[in-house]
Amino acid sequence: MNKVSARQKYTVGDSDARLTIAFGNAQMGISRLSDSNGKPPTIGLFVDFPLGKMKGRTLSIKSTVTDINNQTDDVNVAYTLTGGPAPLHFGLDAVADAEGKSVDFNLDVEFV
Repeated sequence: MNKVSARQKYTVGDSDARLTIAFGNAQMGISRLSDSNGKPPTIGLFVDFPLGKMKGRTLSIKSTVTDINNQTDDVNVAYTLTGGPAPLHFGLDAVADAEGKSVDFNLDVEFV
């Protein structure tokens, strides 16, 4: 299984943060969120998901995307964080080995 990893910083200040994760190219995905406060991970699909106060914490996002589109092996994940002075739009791309194969995307976000 292919893996893609990245780190980002997001300035959120004292505001509540929100997260949206989208999977492109008509592919199927699911994500797991865990943060540095030790709460149990949350698994699911996230659209405008409330994260709460995140300043000083790190959020680890693991998304697994499976190639189900017989027209392309390209897979991607688009992340949107809001709540700070400006939204953060960030994407990761990869190519699955073949239809039916998956790619793991790992993104760590440090909230400042």
